[in-house]
Amino acid sequence: QKQIDDLISIYSKNRIDVIHSDFNMYTFGCFIHIKKMMDIYPMDYSILLREDQVFTNDYIEKLWGERTSQAFVAWQGKKMKSSFNKNPSYSMPSDAELARGQKTEVKTFDIADPGGAIVDSNAFLMQATQTIPQKYMKHQDIWLSHVIDASGWEIKRTLVRPIISFSDEHVEIRIQPGLE
Repeated sequence: QKQIDDLISIYSKNRIDVIHSDFNMYTFGCFIHIKKMMDIYPMDYSILLREDQVFTNDYIEKLWGERTSQAFVAWQGKKMKSSFNKNPSYSMPSDAELARGQKTEVKTFDIADPGGAIVDSNAFLMQATQTIPQKYMKHQDIWLSHVIDASGWEIKRTLVRPIISFSDEHVEIRIQPGLE
């Protein structure tokens, strides 16, 4: 907690809100904070970034261009429903292929990772998003995807991705210096 507070003081000219908790809230903490922010400020879209990913300087601008009403737009995800199809028209990209922006014919996901995503902020006003059962707290990506899907919204794929380190077939999202 002290490390975060010290870091915030370095960037005190910017508005940075931090939520401290006695337990790991995972990305669900973001869901709660976005809802609180929406009680004060009108927000059409929310961009969710992970602290362990590195992004280009124009990442947010490019991601903003991908925003879609009633959608969760992410670069990383999985197709689950189509995996039961005996003759799918494509094969699901591996994590490495997603990171490289390959298999562009895959336009949607069933489950998406919120790290580096843009979401219609109305998703965070939905009761189901705010009442995630404790047993799913570690699986907030699956929960958010479930809520989006149950609402009839889309989970779309973007080719806007964070900076990725490649070594053969192993893909690694680069960790920012100093973070462990």
